[in-house]
Amino acid sequence: MNYWLTIHWPLRVDERINVAWRNWIFLAEGWEASGQRIQPDDRVFIYETESAPRVREGTSLIERRPGRKGIVALATVTTPLEYECNINPEILEDGRERRWSYRARTHTDQEGRLSLVELRNLLHKPGFSARVPGGLMGLREFQFNRILLRFI
Repeated sequence: MNYWLTIHWPLRVDERINVAWRNWIFLAEGWEASGQRIQPDDRVFIYETESAPRVREGTSLIERRPGRKGIVALATVTTPLEYECNINPEILEDGRERRWSYRARTHTDQEGRLSLVELRNLLHKPGFSARVPGGLMGLREFQFNRILLRFI
C-alpha cells in the first residue's frame, strides 16, 4: 500500500461543490510519472490551496472559490492512474494550458480540515508550502499515520 498527498486547486465558482470527482487524484500531462505507483487501496490526503489561477473561457475569466489552505479530505484510491483522451485543456488566465488527462478515482473516507501550519509541523518541514511538482507526493507510512491521528 502507498500513501499520498495530492494538491488541488479550489473549485471554480461555476462548479458544483458536491461532485463525485472532487477528491480524485488528477495529474496534468507531463506529470504522469509521479503517479505510476498509484494502485487501488492506496490512501491519499487531499490538500486544497488557498487560491489558484483563474480560467479563461473565450473572453471571460472564471473565478475560483476561496481555497481552504489545508488538508480537506482523506480518501482511498479505487482505480490505478488512468489516461482519459477526451479531456479538453484548461486555459489559465496567463495563457498556460493544463490538460488534466491522468486521474485515479477515489472514495472519500472523511472530510475535515488540517491547516498548512499543522501539516508543516507533522512533516517536520517548517518551510513546506504545498507547492509540490506535479501536485502529488508520496508519504511514508509513519508520516501518513502522524497526519491521520491529527486529521481524525
